[in-house]
Amino acid sequence: MSVLLQTFALILITIVAVSAEREIVGRSIINRPIRDSVAGRVFTERSISMPGNGKVIGWKFFAKLPGPINLQIWRPDGDGYCSLKLIGVTKFYVRRAGSKTIMLAAKGRIPVQKGDVVGWRNPRNGVIPYSISNGSQNLCYSPKLDPTPGSTYKLDERIASRPNRVYSIAAIFE
Repeated sequence: MSVLLQTFALILITIVAVSAEREIVGRSIINRPIRDSVAGRVFTERSISMPGNGKVIGWKFFAKLPGPINLQIWRPDGDGYCSLKLIGVTKFYVRRAGSKTIMLAAKGRIPVQKGDVVGWRNPRNGVIPYSISNGSQNLCYSPKLDPTPGSTYKLDERIASRPNRVYSIAAIFE
């Protein structure tokens, strides 16, 4: 076998191995019927949690409309269901509605621990749509918050009394 062919085979095996280690952690990325209409809201999805220690290397979400979105990773701090520490943020501006995949440069990747959860902030009107489903609510939220990474916040649990919202968001975990 030629050296060129051996090199190509090694590169192909490496690409397959790296791809196999990635995991999509989150919901189906589809166009859902409802979007949030209030600016400044922060949501965390307690049922979308990291399966182990690693990094968030990208994001997948559906954008209902153009606008800014802050994709976040939060860590439960043990002082109540909605007491969470903001670990990292990816700020992104959506130019067109539709399914989005964002891969992060090495310096923008977010280190995570098992149990860290996905969240987001709507600086303006909601970009990521949701649908209503049966089941228990797993969201914590704040009606108006611009959180700082490294700080802990007690988010509101009152959204738990409302119908279960399912948002089109996922983290790419490695």
